[in-house]
Amino acid sequence: WDDEPADRQLAKYDVLDGIVSTTGQVVLGMTVGCARCNDHKKDPIPQRDYYRMLAFFRDVSDMNPKNTRMFASDEHRQIQARLVEAKNKRESELHEQLAKIEEQFVAAVEASHGIKTPLRRQSDLVELRYREYRDTWERLPDFDSLKAETSGDLPRNFLTLSAATRSQAIGLVFEGQLRVPQAGEYSFSYDATEGLRVVIAGKKVIDHPGRGRHQGTERVALTAGLAPVRVEYFNSDSKPALSLSWAGPGIETRSLTDTLAAGESAGLIVDSRKEAQEWSYTTSAPAGGWSNHSFDDSQWQHGPGGFGTAGTPGAVVRTRWNTKDIWLRKAFRVERVPERISIDLHHDDEIEIFLNGRLVYEKQGYLVAYQRIMLPPEAAQALVAGDNVLAVHCHQTTGGQYVDVGLAPTTDREIIRALLLEQADQVLAAGTSAKYKSLVDQLEASRNRQATELGTEIMCVTERGREKTHVLIRGNPGAPGDAVEPGFPLVLTSAAPVIQERTSGLEPTSGKRRALAEWLTSPENPVTPRVMANRIWQFHFGRGIVPTPNDFGKLGEAPTHPELLDWLAGEFVRRGWRMKEMHKLLMLSNAYRMSSRASEAGLERDPANRLFWRFNMRRLAAEEVRDSILVVSGTLNLKSGGPGVFPPIPKAVLAGQSVPGQGWGNSPPDEASRRSVYVHVKRSLLVPILSQHDVADTDSSCAARFTTTVPTQALGMLNGEFTNEQARKLAERLEKDADSLLGQIARGIRLTTSRQPSDKEVKADVEFVKTLQSNSGMNAHQALVQYCLLLLNANEFVYLD
Repeated sequence: WDDEPADRQLAKYDVLDGIVSTTGQVVLGMTVGCARCNDHKKDPIPQRDYYRMLAFFRDVSDMNPKNTRMFASDEHRQIQARLVEAKNKRESELHEQLAKIEEQFVAAVEASHGIKTPLRRQSDLVELRYREYRDTWERLPDFDSLKAETSGDLPRNFLTLSAATRSQAIGLVFEGQLRVPQAGEYSFSYDATEGLRVVIAGKKVIDHPGRGRHQGTERVALTAGLAPVRVEYFNSDSKPALSLSWAGPGIETRSLTDTLAAGESAGLIVDSRKEAQEWSYTTSAPAGGWSNHSFDDSQWQHGPGGFGTAGTPGAVVRTRWNTKDIWLRKAFRVERVPERISIDLHHDDEIEIFLNGRLVYEKQGYLVAYQRIMLPPEAAQALVAGDNVLAVHCHQTTGGQYVDVGLAPTTDREIIRALLLEQADQVLAAGTSAKYKSLVDQLEASRNRQATELGTEIMCVTERGREKTHVLIRGNPGAPGDAVEPGFPLVLTSAAPVIQERTSGLEPTSGKRRALAEWLTSPENPVTPRVMANRIWQFHFGRGIVPTPNDFGKLGEAPTHPELLDWLAGEFVRRGWRMKEMHKLLMLSNAYRMSSRASEAGLERDPANRLFWRFNMRRLAAEEVRDSILVVSGTLNLKSGGPGVFPPIPKAVLAGQSVPGQGWGNSPPDEASRRSVYVHVKRSLLVPILSQHDVADTDSSCAARFTTTVPTQALGMLNGEFTNEQARKLAERLEKDADSLLGQIARGIRLTTSRQPSDKEVKADVEFVKTLQSNSGMNAHQALVQYCLLLLNANEFVYLD
């Protein structure tokens, strides 16, 4: 899909149209998608019915880069829940132990020195992250289907509008965990403009999706430990405001938000990783005093950070710098001088950093990624309330080159951790610093270790919110008409869907898609069994009873044997919708076992064989060709399930990629020999034997395979690495199965043709192999390999008659 469409609403409806159209064609044999903009021109499908069908999928979140989830049994889910609970409980205990040591340290320092430490207010949230979006909305959107403008961690762990880079036309999503000290009922008070939704431990505590000022208090029961928190907020054109506090057992009212406004940075100077920051710079050695506040840099150049050359590891180059030295200056203003400051830094190579002329940091060597470095206490003393200047000198020695610097107040947590690791043993019991560091390491290790997911990964989608569906005038999302409810095409049934919403359990759902699925597979459904029976017939006979399997309407073709189709549909339902039963039924039928040979009388009456009076000889499909070769060579791996595999692809093919050698994996030989249904599909890079034999385009619904006959097929089968390798495997198999050449030839014919060879045929092939040895100088094994290659290229092997 296009992840940055010009019109997001139109893109959303294009995706929904694909879902509705595919469902209609594949399962119902109806071109429902033709009614998107107006009533269907030929079939009795009004535009209203199209949007009633679309309503089943309206809440589906489609822009997920990985639409999968783990499907687990009840037993697996119980085990999984216990593992997650144990992990959360352990992390909660670690957080509590760390907080206890920090509180003891703060109290001891204040008591012994009579001073106030920097740790004044700790947040009850932990591991808090944010995502910022930019747009104007009337209601909270499905943020997960949109692309975030910026994202990152919030080290202070407070909800803050300062995460946004401006004050209006913004959306924010915060995700983290809330430390709940003990089980009980907690109250959450809020004040926000405009939309606000708060979900805690899977429970929707606050939900005001529309515009306006929202204030109030809600209550929710929580269990002790870490509770997942998600807060969604948007502000279109009002003065932004977001305040959230909580209270409960053992907690007096405490705020979960800070006071920084939207667009106000918590940093003094933000680095240029995500948004370019303007600097003054020069690559010629400046006059003395260049780092002082009073220095005149008006003649210097101006450009965005970072500065460097492309290819430097971890660099975000916005201004090219390729000389030995660069000097940078940036003015900034401070209203209140922080007690400690940190730098966000990436440099290659040597660097010096000055604040108002005072050297506060210098380092030899280089970094390969951005790092946050806490400066010593005296560095903050170089700042003054009012105007300040940050000055940087970077010297390049060899290799890559890059420099970018950000400056920020050190968070309370960072200060306390640094002080505690340095001084805890002096104020508290010996060994406290080591214990504290061990707890920090354990917490970090636990956070990085994902709980094992049990079950099977399956394709899926999720629902986000409950949106009304409207008929779109001429299909235009900007011109909504009447609202509609989910419903089935009236040409098929007038019954209303029975929709049962599930509000609890593993995954709450509206129940709309389940209602549709149950109707589609109901024995009373008049078309689904016919459509599927027709497809199964087509798989075996090369053409369906209805030759247009995706269109049973007036634009499609009529069935050649309507009574037969009705009977097959009935059998499909009576046999429990089991496709294996239908395959067996058809393959044991007289129609399937008929010869493909024609008669003059038959050709005169029905030259196109529309009545199936003889079998239509057909070439095997691409996947059937590859799998059949693996079967006869004895290398096919029948393992079921698991991730896709990457069979070897010739180097000449890989060299044609935009980045040669990348984008294709390397599966072990036994995995690479699995059935073709497991072969990884990449649009720009297909396994040659599949692409040569008309493999289907997986981007769209393929109603019927078309068979082409082109020279590259014969060339690939004769000269391709895959067929030649499998011919060698087949020869090795024959040598194991039979001692004599006569026996090997007979065995090879039986394997590749599924019939008993005649004596005359075997004798002729034995003579052919001996001729290869005498005329071409091949030994017995080499000649047998060439004979096996001939068998794989025989029409009798690749054609079904």
